Amino acid sequence: MSAGCGNGGGKASGHVIIGNCAAGIAAAEAIREAGCQEPLSIITDEEHPAYGRPLTSYVLGGRVSRDQIWLRPPDFYGRLAIDILFGQRAAAVDSKEKSVVIEGGGKLRYDRLLIASGGSPRKLPVPGADLAGVFYLRTVADSDAIIGHLPRTRRVVLCGGGLVTAKAMDALRHVDTVESMSMVEIMPAVLSQVLDGEPAAIMEQHFRENGVDVRTETSIEEVLGREGRVAGVRLSSGEVLDCEMVIVGMGVIPNTGFLAGSGIKTDFGILVDSCQRTSVQDVFSAGDVAQVPDFFGDGSRVCAIWPAACQQGRVAGLNMAGREAVYRGGVGMNSAEFFGLPVIAAGMTKPGEGREAFDYRSGEKQFRRIVLKDGVVVGYVLLGEVSCTGVLTAMIYSRRKLNGTVRDVLAADLSNFIRS
Repeated sequence: MSAGCGNGGGKASGHVIIGNCAAGIAAAEAIREAGCQEPLSIITDEEHPAYGRPLTSYVLGGRVSRDQIWLRPPDFYGRLAIDILFGQRAAAVDSKEKSVVIEGGGKLRYDRLLIASGGSPRKLPVPGADLAGVFYLRTVADSDAIIGHLPRTRRVVLCGGGLVTAKAMDALRHVDTVESMSMVEIMPAVLSQVLDGEPAAIMEQHFRENGVDVRTETSIEEVLGREGRVAGVRLSSGEVLDCEMVIVGMGVIPNTGFLAGSGIKTDFGILVDSCQRTSVQDVFSAGDVAQVPDFFGDGSRVCAIWPAACQQGRVAGLNMAGREAVYRGGVGMNSAEFFGLPVIAAGMTKPGEGREAFDYRSGEKQFRRIVLKDGVVVGYVLLGEVSCTGVLTAMIYSRRKLNGTVRDVLAADLSNFIRS
């Protein structure tokens, strides 16, 4: 047994993980890698083995088959001696008794617990939002439901102009039955969480050139129905858009509701330290539900991206097994391609609070931005030509200053401008 495994007294209950996605799987592997052979259980409310959530939009567009989304081979759980509880939802955590209460009855005791319960889509709060044809895109069940509705769909309204709806938009362009798409975004620009100004304008124009009807500074006030199915939406302008499908992407909320009364401190997500420990002894958290220390030292944040979930899960698993490990902090990074135009944004992508943004446009759809604070790269945006991603990311994590003028850096081979 590895040091730190078990509870040091009484009957050992082993490790329990709530969540079977990136963070949970990474933690389970780290626990076993550390030599810990204590009982290990994973609770998941889905009926499927672990799969790549970012691939759901590719499944929707037919670019990836269902067989290609699974994270691990079929023998994964057996090989790591994991007791996997499919279709089970955690209803509560009793931190005094050290048990997870299962919805519908039953408890699962733990010595050490990892909460990797992820997040859920923010619901559309308007009349008609429960009509058949209103969808969210986060799970494989969501993509299955959308695919099932496509044969009766010619017109799609995308509620929100963020990454989720933009990925759904790019997927649906591969579907022959879809004739038109409209994107309705309450903010002044598309992809406003990571883009602003010139890069946002370039991307919005790119969407329009590829046939998407983009409506910014507009919201959906009502989903209209006919015989229980979506027939259109009424906008804040009063205009009605006819459609057979609405796909909603209004952000994700960490799944923390079941922790009421547990003593585990939460803010937007579950508050953790650099070892992924929560405020309660022997309870850890990782992934889209965890609010981690910010890489730049500016408080804490939920870093809801796949690589961060894997890193946090591994750190949590090692610490659960008694091996000290530290997460170096959250740096947001998003990478996507829309109608053939790639975009990557990482770190702090906008000016403000001591940050200065330097932009460089080398073509109609070629754009670079570097964001500096005290001469150090803290973020970047790339549109079109994205080959320097690795160098810029290394600059952020190394906290090193640029060698040369920013204009030179933006226009040239970035690897020549790292100051040791």
